[in-house]
Amino acid sequence: MLSMFDQFRQIWRQNNGNLLLMMGGIVIAIGSVVWYFNVLPDVRLVVPNNLALQLPASSNRPTEELIVLIRGPARSPSMLRGIQGMVMLLPPAGELTEFPQPLQTLPFEMDSRGMAGVTLNGTGRPEVAIAAFLDLNSNGILDIDAAGLPTEPVRLSSFPMEEPRTLSLSVSPIVPESDSPTIVELDFTSE
Repeated sequence: MLSMFDQFRQIWRQNNGNLLLMMGGIVIAIGSVVWYFNVLPDVRLVVPNNLALQLPASSNRPTEELIVLIRGPARSPSMLRGIQGMVMLLPPAGELTEFPQPLQTLPFEMDSRGMAGVTLNGTGRPEVAIAAFLDLNSNGILDIDAAGLPTEPVRLSSFPMEEPRTLSLSVSPIVPESDSPTIVELDFTSE
């Protein structure tokens, strides 16, 4: 019977072990030289001009975000629904009672703690005004009396904590930031 060492040597010779060992050493040496001298070129994906991606026009919108936080009275346990209202993003010109065309309008409903939040995206304007009102009669519009004054609680970006002394949107502009969300807090707790 052959010893284990003799069996190994016989298998080595039958499979050209010396040749395989020498080729493995050469591959390792070449790989080491290529790695050390950084010989391999950078490989990058190149899209030919005729295959360029066409993005839809709506993707050119600005990325400004306006986050409007609304505080109001807490909901009593007997109320089935929270207090509802509307947030309007408006151009900073004219009067709120003249019913200007809003850039965006979003409804909100306060939770049981009296809190609500609305996110307005892509204003695309250097300045905007924000108005919010509590829609007490759930008709979706700001109700105005015969004297031209709102009959529902209103907050403007220039008067976030109290009933506004003027409904002029030209004194209410804010400048949205393009690199981070702009946060506007409107407080109805004094009603």
